[in-house]
Amino acid sequence: MTRTEAALIEVLGEDFDEGDVNVDQLRDSGVLASDGPVLRAGEHDGWAFVVEPEGSYLAADDIVKSVSRQTMALSLRDSESGSCWISYAENGEILSSFDPLFPDSDYGTRPEVLEQLTGYGAAISNGDRADAYANVVRAIQQRLRCTVPQEADESRLLTIKIADGY
Repeated sequence: MTRTEAALIEVLGEDFDEGDVNVDQLRDSGVLASDGPVLRAGEHDGWAFVVEPEGSYLAADDIVKSVSRQTMALSLRDSESGSCWISYAENGEILSSFDPLFPDSDYGTRPEVLEQLTGYGAAISNGDRADAYANVVRAIQQRLRCTVPQEADESRLLTIKIADGY
């Protein structure tokens, strides 16, 4: 699905114009079958990424831990309600987990690791508090070289729905 199609399904469920998406294909694939997050996965510049248009399914600690086994995982959540959260995990352990507005309240086991890797603290202290999330994300993505350009998320990507995932 494209980003637009996934967002329509997340927001509207089955209440959208049939001209917007291929309804028969979506019903056959099970994407419209039940309540749960719609996840789209892709790859860019050697990094795998998964996008969830709404909700916090991917930001759950058990998901972040699981996808970081034998690698690293970065979870960036920016919800429409204004809540933001960043989690960084390596090898099944969440090392850093914090709200950029309150970086001193980090719930990870070793928050200094992400700071040493990326220097994100300077992005918070040197910028406007209202821009803390955007500044931290930019700093982390640049230093880890894991920036996914918006156009990589606009194309058709492998899509699944986690039935009753909320």
